[in-house]
Amino acid sequence: GGRVKNIKMSGGLGRIESIVKLRADIIGKPIHLLGEIETTALGAFVLVQLSRKKITSITDVDKYISIKRVFKPDKKKTELYNKIYELYLDVYRVNQVLFKKRIDLMSKLRDQGSIDKNL
Repeated sequence: GGRVKNIKMSGGLGRIESIVKLRADIIGKPIHLLGEIETTALGAFVLVQLSRKKITSITDVDKYISIKRVFKPDKKKTELYNKIYELYLDVYRVNQVLFKKRIDLMSKLRDQGSIDKNL
């Protein structure tokens, strides 16, 4: 794969600037908030334009997209979020044996009819 330089964002959460900024800080990449929030409709429009030969390539879509604002990550916060993620991975690894034990015990209870099969 290639390197990700930035991420484009749209949709309902794009209306909440603190969420967009949080994503930039967690991911550590600039978030380009699109001017068009309803990108599903924009995508449908682009597909129609492609089928009608009004545009010839998906790369022609850029002329329909504007960037409303760019949210740059705070590198210090990104470092902290990376440390939190590493901690999460450590907790997961340490608990894998316990998760397996729980699954085995729940299976035995299900097999005996002691608990509902959906639990």
